[in-house]
Amino acid sequence: MNQTELEERISKLILIVLPQMRVKGIVLQEEFNELLNCMEQLSYLTIDKDIISKKLAFNLFYFYTQTTMEFELYIKDKEAQGDFLVRLYIQTMNVLSGLHLDR
Repeated sequence: MNQTELEERISKLILIVLPQMRVKGIVLQEEFNELLNCMEQLSYLTIDKDIISKKLAFNLFYFYTQTTMEFELYIKDKEAQGDFLVRLYIQTMNVLSGLHLDR
């Protein structure tokens, strides 16, 4: 996938994963893992770029903060919670670190 396709897929996966955490208190592991994989691929594609879109930065920030809150409220398995959050943090930082937002 190219950068645009990855950004679109990440946005779609966020819209699939987040409501399930809120409404049912579950993590769709397959979709969550796909989201993390897309973020990893995106970090490789953007490693030499100075600019990323505001939309992507917002989506990643929003998903990270919302996931952190939802996990604390609804996900009872602390070990699984920690693993997902650590992986999400790492991939979010990989995409965002050292980049400037597109205006």
